[in-house]
Amino acid sequence: MPRSGKSAPGWADARVTVAGALAMCLSAPGQTAAVSVFVDPVAADLGVSRTAVSTAYLIGTLAGTAALPLIGRAMDRRGAARCCWSSARCSVPSSSGCRW
Repeated sequence: MPRSGKSAPGWADARVTVAGALAMCLSAPGQTAAVSVFVDPVAADLGVSRTAVSTAYLIGTLAGTAALPLIGRAMDRRGAARCCWSSARCSVPSSSGCRW
């Protein structure tokens, strides 16, 4: 199958691979392995048990997983850009109450 575009064969694949690897590295702070490092400090700061912190993380993970099919359908119907803007409009007010 002939390739379209001006780049040499294989370069498009390399760009996709590099972009995917970069995205994976940038998402590491939200992954379970990275979050698990902070369970003890978070539990100590909040004065709760490790189990409570882990359960809260579990609930958040399951809620996100349950929402994925709905978000996917919305993106198929309305487009990714529109859904991303809607997500940002919902996230900003909810995170504005956070005090660092």
